[in-house]
Amino acid sequence: MVFAALSLSSLPGPAFGQVAGEEPCDEAICVGGAAFKKMLEYYRTHAHVRLGREKRLSNGVAWRLLIDTPTGLAVPRITWMPDGLAMRKANRLFDAIQGQELFVYAGQAAYWREVYEEAAREGEKDKTGVSLMIPRDNFIGQPMVALTYATSRLVSYFDVTILATDGMSKVPQPNGRILDLEQGKVFSIESCPEKDESSVSSEDGSEVMFRLGNWLEVCDLKSVARFLALYATNLEAATKSAAFRRDPYAEYCKESLLPLGRRAWDFEVYLTTTGLAVHASNFSSHMGRNCLRHESAVIPVIIPYRDLEPFMKPGPWRDELLR
Repeated sequence: MVFAALSLSSLPGPAFGQVAGEEPCDEAICVGGAAFKKMLEYYRTHAHVRLGREKRLSNGVAWRLLIDTPTGLAVPRITWMPDGLAMRKANRLFDAIQGQELFVYAGQAAYWREVYEEAAREGEKDKTGVSLMIPRDNFIGQPMVALTYATSRLVSYFDVTILATDGMSKVPQPNGRILDLEQGKVFSIESCPEKDESSVSSEDGSEVMFRLGNWLEVCDLKSVARFLALYATNLEAATKSAAFRRDPYAEYCKESLLPLGRRAWDFEVYLTTTGLAVHASNFSSHMGRNCLRHESAVIPVIIPYRDLEPFMKPGPWRDELLR
């Protein structure tokens, strides 16, 4: 069935803004004001969803996944929160986000079908005579999706996606997003302003530099050192938790983790009810990537908001998260 939302097109509130750090455009991967309408319409005309099981955050906000049946791609929706208008604003943004994901999936599917058809025409085969291209019916996997934070101002969620490749290596990639309901914008981790990407280095820690919206900046070497110390402290604390003792893969996942770095885009950040989630994705072994396919006691590492106060910029995000 096609999911019918509550008259979201007539919902009052700000227009959907661009993803932080990107210029407005009409491309599917650039979410700007014009693209919002395009992706919302794409969702309404292409999505065929089933409802996931309802869950609750610790503050009582209820949510569930809406799972597109043909593709398996899921995006959260809020089903109850005290502020009904904020819920409708969030769900309108989620509709557009899911429309964008379906649009990108359709592009991936078209690309791989074209590649396979070309390989078949040219008769590309290995030494045993088997075709080098394997037909596929799934182009973007999504082993994990969850809403992690929701208030009248801010909503956050993450997912882990796996893009189809032409080989056996399928690397899971975490993605974190924050929806600012007052601004009508979607934020994610981005590079520091005026940072020369060619000069970053793993040796001095500069490749860890990042910022998140107008709230959090880790954009100098002193800040990087303090942030990495917080990450290490909270990772070590996670190893002493009951969840760590119950998780049969936790020790392996911890030992396989490589140092954080942004050059390879190997970590994401997003909000949770207890702190900032730092979701690493770079491992010393190929098998370590399996740690991203299920819940883990050490991924993500949660850093309490109060500990991040030195990196915070004044504004409504800071006011809310330090309450």
